[in-house]
Amino acid sequence: MGVETEIVRVTELQVAFGGLEVVHGISFSIDTQEAVALVGESGCGKSVTALALARLLPGPPSCQVEGVVQVAGQDVMDLSPERLRRLRRDHIAYVFQDPAAALHPSLTIGYQLCEALAGSKATRRARALECLALAGLRDPADLLCAYPFTLSGGMQQRVVIAMALAREPQLLVADEPTTALDVTIQAQILDLLVDLQRRLGMSMLLITHNLGLVASSADRVCVMYAGYLIEFGAVEDVLRMPAHPYTRGLLDVVPRMEGGPRRLEGIPGMVPSGGDPLPGCAFAPRCRYATDLCRTVRPALVPLPGRQQQRVACHYPLREDKV
Repeated sequence: MGVETEIVRVTELQVAFGGLEVVHGISFSIDTQEAVALVGESGCGKSVTALALARLLPGPPSCQVEGVVQVAGQDVMDLSPERLRRLRRDHIAYVFQDPAAALHPSLTIGYQLCEALAGSKATRRARALECLALAGLRDPADLLCAYPFTLSGGMQQRVVIAMALAREPQLLVADEPTTALDVTIQAQILDLLVDLQRRLGMSMLLITHNLGLVASSADRVCVMYAGYLIEFGAVEDVLRMPAHPYTRGLLDVVPRMEGGPRRLEGIPGMVPSGGDPLPGCAFAPRCRYATDLCRTVRPALVPLPGRQQQRVACHYPLREDKV
């Protein structure tokens, strides 16, 4: 897609805390009305990347951010405080994984929903009711007077989604929005987000550690590991034929109904904790295919032969006979 269709473009984003680099020069884009999934284990830099889109990370000296982040055609890193507030208000909204932490416990749902809206009291109330209904909540008029602690976790997350929709954002960032919910509610919330994204014409960045969730909810997928972008492409291509051993490992831990009983294959070891990056591939210590080349030379993110829209950072991309 052309540059004019992009709502987000990230170029060589680097983030460091206290001099320890946790995101290492990643680049990606999100097109208008497109859903992109950012996938990886905890500690891979997904949430830090998402917060950088609206400059929500702490400022220096505790946090240093370099690179270019463009949202709705604006260079986020160069915006004045007032223009940054307008960007956050009008163009981008977040849904975080813990709805109880996102809602103020001593303020009513109606107050928190109407706070960011413009217009008369009646106009703001009508919009609040509309957003609660869009989020699939019954009896929205009764909810306006309710407090967050009186609601279930699923209802709290729907309220947070309603708050995110209130200003009709162009980009919705959903940061592991189902993690704090039970399994049955997880599916409902994810289906709701996907339906709203498509129905309202928003773009969406969905952050998750579960590749199994992205098959029906995203157009493209970016796989992160230890702060590096190691594979990305169309969802159907990456899920059908992953080229990086780490992506393959994430797929192997997803339970499947078809094919009869099978043992789930875990990925041995842990995500590195940061600090000075290893000289070679960050995944080499956990990879069964690693060689001396992998341990000494960092692979570049390059297109796969015959699959130019799918890129991988691996010296020995998985072939179909190894997947």
